[in-house]
Amino acid sequence: MEASVNLDLVAGQPQGMLLQSPVRKAFARGVPWNVAAFLALWEVQSQVATVAYIGLVAFTSLWVTLGAMLAWSLVATVVFCYARERGYPNILNSVKCPSSAVGIAVIWHAATSFFSAMLGGIHAFVYTRCTSALLSEKPVAGPRRFLRRLILIVGMTMFGVTVAEQLLRSAGYSGRRLLHLASIGPFLNVPYRVLLSAVFVAVLNSTLGLFPHLSI
Repeated sequence: MEASVNLDLVAGQPQGMLLQSPVRKAFARGVPWNVAAFLALWEVQSQVATVAYIGLVAFTSLWVTLGAMLAWSLVATVVFCYARERGYPNILNSVKCPSSAVGIAVIWHAATSFFSAMLGGIHAFVYTRCTSALLSEKPVAGPRRFLRRLILIVGMTMFGVTVAEQLLRSAGYSGRRLLHLASIGPFLNVPYRVLLSAVFVAVLNSTLGLFPHLSI
């Protein structure tokens, strides 16, 4: 049972007592260095992968790009799922703000949600938030089961490892089962991203065609 917050009592408590809320404890402790390092390295590899798609499409063949990025994505999937099973966070993981939260707790929750959206990507953030409730249901059959599978397929196609892992975990998967299903993601997402990169390079080439000495 959730304890209600009596503002009169809270106002009369010393500052040390106010720091007992979970949010303020987390704020006071800060983010562990290994978690911060993991999130930073994961963001770096994500940005490098984006550049690699465009670079490989521009200067090699589509088949080389497909093979190289498929291998990259499969390794990233294994590493990320392994890390998640050992307690490392997914930046897109939804943490519900307690109904009793007031003041700094609400501001802290809003700030962390905004940070998650910026780091994980607005589209990925919105997609995982909007679909988590539907995925948490487990219909045996019927349209809802079809919709649930469609959400997973679309999410794993349009987004990368982070979204795939978050969607599958929201759907109730974990451990080896989650890893096996997440490993399907690269075979959906990589061809999609290669196609987008090819379109981008083609449009860029057409634009730079006005300046032949600058074309790729």
